[in-house]
Amino acid sequence: MEPLLSINQLNIQFKSDRGIAHVVRDVSFSIISGETFGLVGESGCGKSVTSRALMQLIPYPGKITGGRILFSQHQTPNASINITNASEKEMQQIRGQQIGMIFQEPDTALNPIMRVGDQISEAFFLQNKPHFNQRFISFLPDTLKHFLFSSKKAFWDKSIELLKSLDIPDPANVVSRYPHELSGGMKQRVLIAIALAGSPSLLISDEATSSLDVTVQSQIMRLLGQLKNKKLIQSILFITHDLGLASMFCDRLAVMYAGCMCEIGDVPDIFLKPFHPYTHALLETIPKKSFDTIMKPIPGQVPDLIRPSSGCRFYPRCTRSIDQCKTSLPELVPLNSTRMVACWNMRH
Repeated sequence: MEPLLSINQLNIQFKSDRGIAHVVRDVSFSIISGETFGLVGESGCGKSVTSRALMQLIPYPGKITGGRILFSQHQTPNASINITNASEKEMQQIRGQQIGMIFQEPDTALNPIMRVGDQISEAFFLQNKPHFNQRFISFLPDTLKHFLFSSKKAFWDKSIELLKSLDIPDPANVVSRYPHELSGGMKQRVLIAIALAGSPSLLISDEATSSLDVTVQSQIMRLLGQLKNKKLIQSILFITHDLGLASMFCDRLAVMYAGCMCEIGDVPDIFLKPFHPYTHALLETIPKKSFDTIMKPIPGQVPDLIRPSSGCRFYPRCTRSIDQCKTSLPELVPLNSTRMVACWNMRH
């Protein structure tokens, strides 16, 4: 099956006063239509930066220095666009309309001085009139603005219907409120509504539940599952550092460490038989349901991405390393039809 999204040898660097940090190095994976693909790893391993590259939203002074991101456009069957080379005009047709994103912090993602209904309506407006941008509209005379916004009530009504489909009680009241008047879980649902307004094929969830309590977290996860089952979205890129959530929600899983891909495989295979030493160490940190549980943190420190070692980035913390691990960085290679691992130890 042709993948909906294919990332090949993606490299991202950030320039700083100390030097250049290679935050994403030779990352490759693909997402098939209909699946939920998980991306896990410690904080700072490059998960969010990778997801922002899919939208060309990497903040300055970061930039993509190599690789390509191919995305299959639903308007044009059997046609793909290379996002790394796409113009800003092309990206405006992709962001929101073909790839939607739920950001990690709803308090910073939502505009505090705009009502919820206006923010969702704006997403509908840009979907139907993508050739206009907000800066251009601000310079138009009032008579022309009135013409452009004549369908505002229709978009407002669509916003209420969308919130209703997300099982939000009293959606007509919610759309008239400002973000600070809503709870954390409700603001996260609003972000989901904005992401869905453009009917995207791929939905990126960038640690969307990390700031929520367990009860609300469960509700959001159930909601995302229902959206996928109802075919409102084709695929989900689920980014998290919570391995428990990933095990319950994802079909396939990719493990990242210090900007490099360690292992990719089906969720049951990854959890039952991890091949990469980092994946194994990460699973060992999960607390067990026992009174005599001994916590097993990963020893050592995350490497300096400005001056990383020439070999495997996990080498200084690995208990199964060999001499080759210190001198050369392993590539991600297939072990079988469903597993890919970047580890010298697995090839000996």
